[in-house]
Amino acid sequence: MKIKAISRSVEAYQPPGANAQKLPRNLDPAQHPMERAREYTKALNAVKLERMHAAPFIGQMGSGHVEGVYSMAKDPNSLKHMASASADGVIKAFDLTSRAEIWQTKSAHSNIVRSLCWTKDGKLLSAAADKTIKLWDPYNTPGDSPPISSWLGTNGFLSLSHHRTRNAFAASSSSSEIAIYDLERQSAAPEVLRWPNATDSINCVSFNQVEQSVLGSTGDDRSIVLWDVRTAMPLTKTTMTFTCNSLAWNPMEAFNFVVGSEDHNCYMFDMRKMDRALNVFKGHVAAVMSVEFSPTGEELVSGSYDRTVRIWNRDQGHSRDMYHTKRMQRVFSTMFSPDSKYVLSGSDDGNVRVWRSNATDRSGIRSAKQRQALEYNEALVERYSHMPEVRRIKKHRHLPKVIKKAGEIKNIELSSIKRREENERRHTKKQFERRKGEREKQILARENLTAALTGAGSRLVWPWKMGGCQGLRGVLVVVPPGVSRGSCHQGGAPRTLGHRFNASGPSTCDEFPPERQAPLVAQSRFGCALLRLIFSSYTARPLAPPPRPLPPAILPQTSAMEYPRPPQSDSWFAPLSLDLLVKVFKITFFHPFVSWIIPLCFRAQALRWDAPPMLVSIAWACFITVCWIAQAVNLRIAYGLPREVDLTEEVIVITGGASGLGLLIAEVYGMRGATVAVLDVNDMENGEARGVTFYKCDVTDKAQVARVAAQIERDLGTPTVLINNAAIVKGKSLLDLEFEEIEKSITTNLTAHFYTLKTFLPPMIRGGNGGTIVTMSSVLGHLGAASLTDYAAAKAGVTALHKSLTAELAASHPEIRTILVEPGQLSTPLFYGVQTPHAFVAPVVEPVDVCKEVIAAIDAGKSAHVAMPLYARWIHWYNVLPVAVQQIARKVARVDTSMQTFIGRQERGMSEKNGSLI
Repeated sequence: MKIKAISRSVEAYQPPGANAQKLPRNLDPAQHPMERAREYTKALNAVKLERMHAAPFIGQMGSGHVEGVYSMAKDPNSLKHMASASADGVIKAFDLTSRAEIWQTKSAHSNIVRSLCWTKDGKLLSAAADKTIKLWDPYNTPGDSPPISSWLGTNGFLSLSHHRTRNAFAASSSSSEIAIYDLERQSAAPEVLRWPNATDSINCVSFNQVEQSVLGSTGDDRSIVLWDVRTAMPLTKTTMTFTCNSLAWNPMEAFNFVVGSEDHNCYMFDMRKMDRALNVFKGHVAAVMSVEFSPTGEELVSGSYDRTVRIWNRDQGHSRDMYHTKRMQRVFSTMFSPDSKYVLSGSDDGNVRVWRSNATDRSGIRSAKQRQALEYNEALVERYSHMPEVRRIKKHRHLPKVIKKAGEIKNIELSSIKRREENERRHTKKQFERRKGEREKQILARENLTAALTGAGSRLVWPWKMGGCQGLRGVLVVVPPGVSRGSCHQGGAPRTLGHRFNASGPSTCDEFPPERQAPLVAQSRFGCALLRLIFSSYTARPLAPPPRPLPPAILPQTSAMEYPRPPQSDSWFAPLSLDLLVKVFKITFFHPFVSWIIPLCFRAQALRWDAPPMLVSIAWACFITVCWIAQAVNLRIAYGLPREVDLTEEVIVITGGASGLGLLIAEVYGMRGATVAVLDVNDMENGEARGVTFYKCDVTDKAQVARVAAQIERDLGTPTVLINNAAIVKGKSLLDLEFEEIEKSITTNLTAHFYTLKTFLPPMIRGGNGGTIVTMSSVLGHLGAASLTDYAAAKAGVTALHKSLTAELAASHPEIRTILVEPGQLSTPLFYGVQTPHAFVAPVVEPVDVCKEVIAAIDAGKSAHVAMPLYARWIHWYNVLPVAVQQIARKVARVDTSMQTFIGRQERGMSEKNGSLI
């Protein structure tokens, strides 16, 4: 047999110019033990180096300004040219590459320059409070040269925006009007846009750079108005709770824009759905004065009155980075460079500063090896960014003392407002209204042009033929409420109701034939489309007096409340209940400290030790003290020593956490720094929450549960707390239930607990750090009730499951703690409509109260039994009573008739939600 050996030269496959020999690498994981631990160490070192090398500030542009910089603009046709203007009327142009001043005019305006913008052909427009707009040519004229053109207005100008393709620009002023100027016809009068009945200043205008016919504006009346410049008509008006100071469109997504508000936040909207913000950017501690998207549309920069510049990712609610210096004062203008690598800011101290958009990024040529190392470190940091230590170092920023203190005060104030609102909800009819998310709270109202033109109850009528008004180009008839078309013709209404619009302007028509007229009632989108058709050649102007407020009889019936309210008692004693009295006594007469105060008070009055009041008070204090000690010993013997809980290390999994009690617990732990995973078949009620990761999962499908569990362990780490909260209620009698409904109820309310326990408990045990299992049951598992056969049976099984599991874990894995929660009726839509006949003995439990008890038990690291109100804690004694007494108690409490008024989530299209509480 002849054998030939294959031999290759090393130079044959060695890269040219390299001396080091390439060594083969075995990719078998068995040959690389502890690889994940080494990668984590590398990621930790990489994020430390990233923060150590962070140096965002580069320098200032030129020599700055003498007064504060209140406006800046970049040339859209150049990567290196920008301009800035100050409060003394000086305008300067700069070269970004050299940071040198290339042009300036010292006497551009006699007052503060409010806005700048570049034209298509490289010229510069400036608007100032001196009521003038001027056109400059920085590239072809020397400094301090006179303007090419100028326009004089009746009021001071506040904002400018240039059209992307047309040679025209929009200007807003304090006269509540937007003027569209045509640079090709500079002597022509501007086209005026105005919202009917508007009186406040328009402080910002901005053209959409993708949908070029759309113009956005913000006003001092807290409004955001979208305009269509093709028809010279407004599209919609949204009123916020605070004034918006700036508006910027996303250059890559035509329908999205962001506004900077006086309430310290930025809001991103989709112009097609203005009833809810796409995202809320929180972090500033003063009003946001300027905001702009990066050219990629993935990031935005904002400048605030708190003297900081923040950079945000468009999908995250908190800033990615924050820039500040000791000398920088209030920031009034910010923008990205055209290549999105740098950020510029203009502040009250007169400087235009240049920052790196990525604080650790460095410009210049990099070798392939250096670039590969940086990319590898970035990938490692991104992969392990969920780990507590990496996340802490990556997010840590040194804040100025003033901003940190202001943030703490703001958090205290917001917590106080939220606590006051919760107290108000608890004791008023607001408890039956749907909670508004953070993305909906700031939107007060939406208005279309139809309502503004016609007023409440009026109609827009299009007559087919107008008698003596033949040949009209467009006719609009505004008919007030209570006036018929016939009465208009007969003189029963003013004869100026008909308005004719043609090229020369509006006029009136006196003839209104009652026959052959087809009324068109303009409503929402249809009305706006009709108005655009009618006014296609006419500039928008007010056609009717301001709208009258709607009378109560015709107020819209679709409020935030999605289900009817039951009768409520708003008397002063409505919150009074047996639980409240017991709670008061527990911290007063039933507390050892207060009990021992009583004999000390008697002794201070020189009462003898053997006096009967003294003996009784001492005996009472001893009895209360012994009871408290016995209770502590009982809890220690029953539940053992608590485990140590560190929220930064905890990974909390909540099933059915998209709404109700689960969402409340998730939000609290997310704000406290824990890692929270929410599992639900429906989307989260608030869209998203801080520190909470949402996983869409049906807990009745064990395959989905296993898949999501593996994803959670890979993304967030090993779970340490499991809260089984998913539940549904049918509210039907056994004879009315279908077999599919019974199976769905039992599977969701009981079998899902087995699925989640079998999936999440083994890795919790393998973790070695202990854990906590929280089981959401119900007092109905002990009582049972008519029309709740499936639900009560499932909850009884859940209680038995928890007790059996507790016994098993106590013997084999004592480091795992268990918490059983058995509340009474909760004030949630799941059991909406169920009437409690005796609110004093059996009050409705608020989800906030249950949330407090559950969180306190988890934080303490101990096992517990949470039951409220008072009757739920004594429910075990109910089964000891004679059967006749039990029947009497059921009749008095009307347990078996309370479901007759049950509404639940089925009313008005409310679907059952796998994730609501109880």
